[in-house]
Amino acid sequence: MGEVEVPTADTVCYSFKQNEAVGTNGIFDTDGTIFFSSKPGIVNYPTLEITSKSLTLLKQIKDLLRRKYDITSHIRKSDKAYRIAIYGRKELTKWIKFINSSHKRKSRLLARAIRRS
Repeated sequence: MGEVEVPTADTVCYSFKQNEAVGTNGIFDTDGTIFFSSKPGIVNYPTLEITSKSLTLLKQIKDLLRRKYDITSHIRKSDKAYRIAIYGRKELTKWIKFINSSHKRKSRLLARAIRRS
């Protein structure tokens, strides 16, 4: 068997900067979720969330989403981590267009989210 090269932190950061959408997609695929809640007058209101212990990372994602893709997001602190949330069909439609998901189940949930709300 050949040697396996493990990427360094510098290599990962450089790759993320080169293709921010792919990097954000990967973070969502590993640390993200989609769920539906009921709000007054709205059934099955979709929300996409990414959880991280790094507030800095989530602030960078929030800035990227706003600056490059015009996606509105909100950061809040939970018990042991931080969460960035994207609410509603309009914002999730933009997420799908620019970032989407490589995870089969999450892709299906995203598609369902923009149909249901």
